[in-house]
Amino acid sequence: MKHYQTDPYNALEAISEAQKIAFGPMLFQASWCLRETGVLAFLESRGQQGASLADIARACALSEYGAGVLLDMGLGGGLCYLAEERYVLGRVGKYLLNDPMSRVNFDFTQHLCYQPLAHLLDAHHQRTLGIDRAAGHGISGLLRHGAAFARQQRLIGRAAAFDHHPIHRNDFTGTHQNVI
Repeated sequence: MKHYQTDPYNALEAISEAQKIAFGPMLFQASWCLRETGVLAFLESRGQQGASLADIARACALSEYGAGVLLDMGLGGGLCYLAEERYVLGRVGKYLLNDPMSRVNFDFTQHLCYQPLAHLLDAHHQRTLGIDRAAGHGISGLLRHGAAFARQQRLIGRAAAFDHHPIHRNDFTGTHQNVI
């Protein structure tokens, strides 16, 4: 495997990737709003004909300014594109709207990951302890039954590999002999 063993980007590609990361949270939230307000579904219903900003704002009960801000982010993220001043749903937008895996991952990230990830640096500086519904802790309500991290859930345990037969009862596993 040769992944991650060299820097794959030239300077222009690297700065483009850095900008994607810097604006990623805004693109995510704008994309979420475009889906949840019905803008993506409305654009899908319009097909290749697309829709004007005024039509989108009216159909989705948004101000033209608000719809314009969201659509500008959608243009930058490839969710939609302009065809003669009309917005048309792009392939990325179609997948965010209709692909089951993309929808599940989008919803999971929005509902369970987005706010807790804002505290990732705090978690790095603090000792990993059980939360057990600690008052005022930002993510305690997300954890089922108030239990905290994998270690308390016995997802990470101390056991020798020989105590388990995880792969076809082979104590010493290796690469699979068949080409996949």
